[in-house]
Amino acid sequence: EKTILVGRKGSGKSAIYIKILDELSKDPLNYLINLKPESSELLEDIQLSNVFSNPATKKTFLTSIWKLTIFSKLAHSIYEKVSSRPVYSESSPEELRIVDFVRKHESFMKMNVFGVISEARKKVKSTGNSISSPRILEELYQAYLGELKTALKNYFKSIKAKYYKIVVIADNLDQAWDSKSNLDIQSELIASLLEVDGQIKNELIDKEDRQVSFKITIFLRKDIYDYMLKEVKEPDKLTIMASEIDWEKYPQLLKQVIENRFKYSLGLGADQSVEKTWQEFFDIKSKKHPFKIVEDIVTRRPRDVIYFMSQLFDSAINRGGDKVNDVDLEYAVENYSNFLNNNLIAETRAEYPEISGILAKLQEHHGKKLEYQIYSRILNSFEYEKKKKAKLTRTLFDRGYM
Repeated sequence: EKTILVGRKGSGKSAIYIKILDELSKDPLNYLINLKPESSELLEDIQLSNVFSNPATKKTFLTSIWKLTIFSKLAHSIYEKVSSRPVYSESSPEELRIVDFVRKHESFMKMNVFGVISEARKKVKSTGNSISSPRILEELYQAYLGELKTALKNYFKSIKAKYYKIVVIADNLDQAWDSKSNLDIQSELIASLLEVDGQIKNELIDKEDRQVSFKITIFLRKDIYDYMLKEVKEPDKLTIMASEIDWEKYPQLLKQVIENRFKYSLGLGADQSVEKTWQEFFDIKSKKHPFKIVEDIVTRRPRDVIYFMSQLFDSAINRGGDKVNDVDLEYAVENYSNFLNNNLIAETRAEYPEISGILAKLQEHHGKKLEYQIYSRILNSFEYEKKKKAKLTRTLFDRGYM
């Protein structure tokens, strides 16, 4: 019913998201709710603590935000099903009511969760009230949601199927994850999505023999999931829901990712072997297979392998070569080190805001053995006490930096 797919940056979360969305859209009984905020919707700051009067209000607000977003997306999903039919196909009164509602509120219907929160904040600023003001809640939710819920309930009553599935798939929720904002509220925003399913089912489903399956799948970066585990009241529930995308267990699949790209670029058939391609384009002085050399250097993730391979070919082409050689390997290793640094900063900035400065100082020792005393003095300059030093050190090893 609820799944959290956890993966490090570059592990292929968004690619898996696209594939799952594509597969689920083939079943006409699925009502897909796609929660993927685009960059234009992302909030510069979702620090909402100044507008909440108490924790209960905060929970009510976040739940209302998700209900409004999911109901709107559900109506849009029905609208797309109706609109995709042949022109000669007649629509029921219940379907037409959904169509009219979507067209009437078109700009609002397209908003994702961050856009809805932005609208709430505008109301708060313009009226001088807090989120807990009944007038704010009424304007934002009750008038809009009341009509929408009635239209949805009547639609599901009218359809002939006795069983249907509402599927929520959420990606990009971590795009607004920023250490400058209140991470607790951002964590609660994601956690509250996992708790809203029961309310939605109760408000939508008729008590007859009709059944509904409500599924939620959320894609999360590993560092964000780890942070949430420490903050939520019942971390064991999150643990049960979570599955990690771990390519370390399946290195052969990474080779397959690269070879499928070779096939596409070279116009090879699906069943044609690409082993000759490795021989044709690589001349590295080693007894190892070229992919094994790459695999031993990079962190085992699709983005890392693809980036490293692109750097090998960039170098070969820039020097006018027709094969990748040892010079290109050195070039790729150097560029990949910078790539890893940037990834590490992105993954750890929320917990360690000073990470860019720390890595800049550690870079002076790149590729060399580093005495712990020197390392410790660097962290002292950022006022890191013993416990925090140990924690960061574990993180740097876990992320493959050391």
